[in-house]
Amino acid sequence: MKLGGINEIGRFPEVPYPAVVSSAGYRRAPDVVAAHEDAVASLQREIRRRLAKTERKEVVVFIHGYNNSFADAANAMGSICRLLGGISFASC
Repeated sequence: MKLGGINEIGRFPEVPYPAVVSSAGYRRAPDVVAAHEDAVASLQREIRRRLAKTERKEVVVFIHGYNNSFADAANAMGSICRLLGGISFASC
């Protein structure tokens, strides 16, 4: 499989999330928490938008593991889509 153009539509903050020290102890930095919450909301909106366009109301979540390239993850996801029964890579 050869990958075509990639259009990134969202990104979560880099991990590990930085911590700050307060009188209550350690906690995640407020700006990173806000960025994380924004990324979650954006992902949920995109999933709802795509599900509204399709008859099959199914979502596949693929966790690609550690130390894999994007190409490795995309190729593995393409194989999973084919195994799931004729789902095209573009619709996954």
